[in-house]
Amino acid sequence: MITSVTATYAKNNFGELINSVISNNSRILVNRAGRPAVYITPVPDKFELNFTDKDIKGIKKGMKEFRESFKFSF
Repeated sequence: MITSVTATYAKNNFGELINSVISNNSRILVNRAGRPAVYITPVPDKFELNFTDKDIKGIKKGMKEFRESFKFSF
C-alpha cells in the first residue's frame, strides 16, 4: 500500500518523509489540491544521470514552476 499525504504536509515534514521512504524502501504519493501530483521514491543503488539537454531544460522548467507555486505573500 502506498502512503498518501497532502502537499502541505509534505512541505512541513519533508525530512521525515525522506527518512521513511529510505528506511522502508517505499513510495509516498503527494496530493495537491486533492489530486495526485508526485511520488517521493528511493533512488536505486546504481542510479546514473543520463539526461539529455532537453531533459535538463524540462526539469529546470518544472522546478521553477514548482517553486513559484509555493511562493507566499505576507
